[in-house]
Amino acid sequence: MNNILLKNNILTGLYWEPASLENLQPAEQASFRGMMKAYRRLIYKDSAGELAIGYSTKVSTLYEPFALYVKELYGDGIYFSHENDSTTYFLIIDEGRIVSGTDCFISKELFDELMKHPESYCHLEVTPLEEIQINAVVERCCARQARLKRRRQIIIGSIFTGGLALLLVLALSLHFFVTG
Repeated sequence: MNNILLKNNILTGLYWEPASLENLQPAEQASFRGMMKAYRRLIYKDSAGELAIGYSTKVSTLYEPFALYVKELYGDGIYFSHENDSTTYFLIIDEGRIVSGTDCFISKELFDELMKHPESYCHLEVTPLEEIQINAVVERCCARQARLKRRRQIIIGSIFTGGLALLLVLALSLHFFVTG
Protein backbone atom coordinates (compact mmCIF):
# COMPACT_ATOMS: atom_id res chain seq x y z
CA MET A 1 0.00 0.00 0.00
CA ASN A 2 2.67 2.50 1.01
CA ASN A 3 4.62 1.98 -2.24
CA ILE A 4 1.50 2.59 -4.35
CA LEU A 5 0.71 5.78 -2.43
CA LEU A 6 4.28 7.12 -2.59
CA LYS A 7 4.47 6.41 -6.33
CA ASN A 8 1.31 8.49 -6.88
CA ASN A 9 2.33 11.37 -4.54
CA ILE A 10 -0.33 10.48 -1.97
CA LEU A 11 0.62 11.30 1.61
CA THR A 12 -0.05 9.55 4.88
CA GLY A 13 1.23 10.48 8.30
CA LEU A 14 -0.12 14.02 8.32
CA TYR A 15 -0.72 15.93 11.53
CA TRP A 16 -4.45 16.43 12.14
CA GLU A 17 -5.67 18.93 14.71
CA PRO A 18 -7.99 17.55 17.36
CA ALA A 19 -11.52 18.94 17.60
CA SER A 20 -10.47 21.19 20.47
CA LEU A 21 -6.99 22.42 21.28
CA GLU A 22 -8.14 23.42 24.77
CA ASN A 23 -7.77 19.86 26.10
CA LEU A 24 -4.12 19.66 25.03
CA GLN A 25 -1.07 20.36 27.12
CA PRO A 26 0.57 23.78 26.51
CA ALA A 27 3.51 22.13 24.72
CA GLU A 28 1.13 20.34 22.33
CA GLN A 29 -0.75 23.58 21.67
CA ALA A 30 2.54 25.33 20.90
CA SER A 31 3.48 22.50 18.56
CA PHE A 32 0.29 22.95 16.53
CA ARG A 33 0.77 26.74 16.48
CA GLY A 34 4.29 26.20 15.14
CA MET A 35 2.98 23.91 12.42
CA MET A 36 0.65 26.67 11.25
CA LYS A 37 3.66 28.67 10.13
CA ALA A 38 5.97 25.98 8.76
CA TYR A 39 3.70 23.36 7.17
CA ARG A 40 1.11 23.30 4.40
CA ARG A 41 -2.40 23.59 5.80
CA LEU A 42 -5.14 21.27 4.61
CA ILE A 43 -8.58 22.56 5.49
CA TYR A 44 -11.76 20.50 5.28
CA LYS A 45 -15.20 20.45 6.90
CA ASP A 46 -16.39 17.79 9.31
CA SER A 47 -19.96 16.45 9.57
CA ALA A 48 -21.05 19.40 11.72
CA GLY A 49 -19.82 21.84 9.07
CA GLU A 50 -16.95 23.12 11.22
CA LEU A 51 -13.52 23.65 9.74
CA ALA A 52 -10.90 21.04 10.54
CA ILE A 53 -7.22 21.42 9.79
CA GLY A 54 -4.34 19.10 8.97
CA TYR A 55 -0.70 19.87 8.37
CA SER A 56 1.66 18.39 5.81
CA THR A 57 5.44 18.65 5.70
CA LYS A 58 5.21 18.63 1.89
CA VAL A 59 4.26 22.16 0.88
CA SER A 60 3.79 21.36 -2.81
CA THR A 61 0.25 20.93 -4.11
CA LEU A 62 1.49 17.93 -6.10
CA TYR A 63 0.92 15.80 -3.00
CA GLU A 64 -2.55 14.60 -1.99
CA PRO A 65 -3.67 13.56 1.52
CA PHE A 66 -4.85 9.94 1.60
CA ALA A 67 -7.03 10.37 4.71
CA LEU A 68 -9.17 13.12 3.15
CA TYR A 69 -9.99 10.94 0.17
CA VAL A 70 -10.89 8.00 2.42
CA LYS A 71 -13.14 10.38 4.41
CA GLU A 72 -14.78 11.63 1.23
CA LEU A 73 -15.27 8.21 -0.38
CA TYR A 74 -16.05 5.95 2.58
CA GLY A 75 -17.11 8.17 5.51
CA ASP A 76 -16.72 7.47 9.22
CA GLY A 77 -14.97 4.36 10.44
CA ILE A 78 -11.80 2.73 11.62
CA TYR A 79 -9.68 1.85 8.60
CA PHE A 80 -6.58 -0.31 8.49
CA SER A 81 -4.36 -2.06 6.01
CA HIS A 82 -1.66 -4.56 6.91
CA GLU A 83 1.42 -3.45 4.97
CA ASN A 84 3.47 -6.49 5.95
CA ASP A 85 3.82 -8.75 8.98
CA SER A 86 5.10 -5.90 11.16
CA THR A 87 3.35 -2.69 9.99
CA THR A 88 -0.25 -1.58 9.68
CA TYR A 89 -1.75 1.60 8.28
CA PHE A 90 -4.28 2.96 10.81
CA LEU A 91 -6.91 5.69 10.35
CA ILE A 92 -9.95 6.74 12.39
CA ILE A 93 -12.60 9.08 11.02
CA ASP A 94 -15.29 10.07 13.52
CA GLU A 95 -18.14 12.46 12.67
CA GLY A 96 -16.34 13.52 9.50
CA ARG A 97 -13.17 14.48 11.40
CA ILE A 98 -9.87 12.66 11.07
CA VAL A 99 -8.80 11.72 14.57
CA SER A 100 -5.49 13.28 15.60
CA GLY A 101 -2.73 10.70 15.96
CA THR A 102 -4.10 8.36 13.32
CA ASP A 103 -3.39 8.38 9.56
CA CYS A 104 -0.09 6.66 10.19
CA PHE A 105 1.75 3.37 10.00
CA ILE A 106 2.04 1.60 13.34
CA SER A 107 3.36 -1.75 14.48
CA LYS A 108 1.00 -4.69 14.13
CA GLU A 109 1.27 -5.37 17.87
CA LEU A 110 0.14 -1.84 18.72
CA PHE A 111 -2.73 -2.12 16.25
CA ASP A 112 -3.86 -5.41 17.78
CA GLU A 113 -3.76 -3.86 21.26
CA LEU A 114 -5.75 -0.81 20.09
CA MET A 115 -8.40 -3.05 18.57
CA LYS A 116 -8.82 -4.87 21.90
CA HIS A 117 -9.70 -1.56 23.58
CA PRO A 118 -11.63 0.62 21.10
CA GLU A 119 -12.73 2.97 23.96
CA SER A 120 -14.82 5.84 22.60
CA TYR A 121 -14.72 4.63 19.00
CA CYS A 122 -16.67 1.38 19.50
CA HIS A 123 -19.61 2.84 17.52
CA LEU A 124 -17.47 2.98 14.35
CA GLU A 125 -17.26 0.15 11.87
CA VAL A 126 -13.81 -1.43 11.51
CA THR A 127 -12.98 -1.74 7.81
CA PRO A 128 -9.89 -3.24 6.22
CA LEU A 129 -8.71 -1.20 3.24
CA GLU A 130 -8.61 -3.58 0.31
CA GLU A 131 -6.71 -3.03 -2.92
CA ILE A 132 -9.94 -1.97 -4.69
CA GLN A 133 -10.52 0.83 -2.19
CA ILE A 134 -6.90 1.98 -2.34
CA ASN A 135 -7.05 2.01 -6.16
CA ALA A 136 -10.25 4.09 -6.03
CA VAL A 137 -8.44 6.67 -3.90
CA VAL A 138 -5.43 6.63 -6.24
CA GLU A 139 -7.70 7.13 -9.29
CA ARG A 140 -9.48 10.05 -7.62
CA CYS A 141 -6.14 11.66 -6.68
CA CYS A 142 -4.70 11.18 -10.15
CA ALA A 143 -7.80 12.71 -11.75
CA ARG A 144 -7.54 15.76 -9.47
CA GLN A 145 -3.83 16.12 -10.24
CA ALA A 146 -4.57 15.97 -13.98
CA ARG A 147 -7.17 18.75 -13.59
CA LEU A 148 -4.70 20.88 -11.62
CA LYS A 149 -1.99 20.27 -14.23
CA ARG A 150 -4.31 21.37 -17.06
CA ARG A 151 -5.30 24.45 -15.09
CA ARG A 152 -1.64 25.37 -14.47
CA GLN A 153 -0.87 24.90 -18.17
CA ILE A 154 -3.78 27.17 -19.16
CA ILE A 155 -2.69 29.86 -16.71
CA ILE A 156 0.95 29.69 -17.84
CA GLY A 157 -0.13 29.72 -21.49
CA SER A 158 -2.37 32.74 -20.86
CA ILE A 159 0.43 34.64 -19.14
CA PHE A 160 2.84 33.77 -21.95
CA THR A 161 0.34 34.83 -24.65
CA GLY A 162 -0.47 38.03 -22.78
CA GLY A 163 3.22 38.82 -22.47
CA LEU A 164 3.78 38.25 -26.18
CA ALA A 165 0.79 40.45 -27.02
CA LEU A 166 2.12 43.21 -24.76
CA LEU A 167 5.57 43.00 -26.36
CA LEU A 168 3.99 43.13 -29.83
CA VAL A 169 1.97 46.24 -28.91
CA LEU A 170 5.07 47.89 -27.44
CA ALA A 171 7.13 47.01 -30.51
CA LEU A 172 4.47 48.40 -32.88
CA SER A 173 4.04 51.60 -30.89
CA LEU A 174 7.82 52.08 -30.76
CA HIS A 175 8.02 51.46 -34.51
CA PHE A 176 5.31 54.10 -35.21
CA PHE A 177 6.92 56.52 -32.76
CA VAL A 178 10.39 56.18 -34.35
CA THR A 179 9.18 56.30 -37.99
CA GLY A 180 6.96 59.24 -37.22
